[in-house]
Amino acid sequence: MIGVLALQGAFQKHYDCLKKIDVQCCFVKHLEDLEKCSGLILPGGETTAHLKLLKNDFWKALVEFGHVKPIFGTCCGLILLSSKIVGSPVPTLELMDLTTERNAYGTQLDSFEDEINAELDGQTVLVKGCFIRAPKILEIGPGVKVLATHFQNPVIVEQGLHLACTFHPEISMDTSLHAYFADRCREAFQVT
Repeated sequence: MIGVLALQGAFQKHYDCLKKIDVQCCFVKHLEDLEKCSGLILPGGETTAHLKLLKNDFWKALVEFGHVKPIFGTCCGLILLSSKIVGSPVPTLELMDLTTERNAYGTQLDSFEDEINAELDGQTVLVKGCFIRAPKILEIGPGVKVLATHFQNPVIVEQGLHLACTFHPEISMDTSLHAYFADRCREAFQVT
């Protein structure tokens, strides 16, 4: 079962993407919901709002979850997974060795869509992404693998169990990354 953190942001669209590819999923609103998940999606949204909603016990549970189970973060989710945020005192889960910058592409008015060539399981896959007040990955650690770039900036990365992208694939209902993540969860826990 893949959970979608459903406190704020585009969680419904992620749920719809998982349903579209027949992946068993649930919304995660409470700690009990998290306990039944073999993987978790951290959706985009507002970082500050997520931090206010993730109380101490929930935050601690997410860190513990991420040490043993896969997490896929999009936009704000990538920020939360990062180890360091430039120019911002925002706390993070520190689960991926990334240095990121919030809202690096500009304001809401600077939002755009583009197609990204991603290397997923040795295949080049075209992923459609929406960049909405998107973060940029400024530095990656030695354990981070870049799966796609956009104008030479890393936009899809993975490290160990975790996957992250700077954009929103769910808005266009592109399920490529959701399917890739679901496969990773199955491999990690041999679940269907």
